[in-house]
Amino acid sequence: FASFTSFLFYVINYANYKLPSFILLIHFIPEIIGFLLAAVAGAVLSVAIMREHWGSNYFKNVIKNAFLMFIISLGCLFIASLLEVFVSKSVIHAII
Repeated sequence: FASFTSFLFYVINYANYKLPSFILLIHFIPEIIGFLLAAVAGAVLSVAIMREHWGSNYFKNVIKNAFLMFIISLGCLFIASLLEVFVSKSVIHAII
């Protein structure tokens, strides 16, 4: 993950040296958190489906936790989209 992020910042800085990379962090951080939470929720759910009995209390608890993580990830993605549309756009237009 760290190497991908550093590569992304290198490409952005190389492509357009007028635009600082930290502007993208305004929406990048909640967006990555949302994607990672959704991935973890899916991984936890798939492991529970493979290993647990469908009607057990543990399975129901895992389903609730995975659903909660997925809802939180949707909230993070929604916040990131609002930041990208309103804040990042305004900052980029102010710089350019």
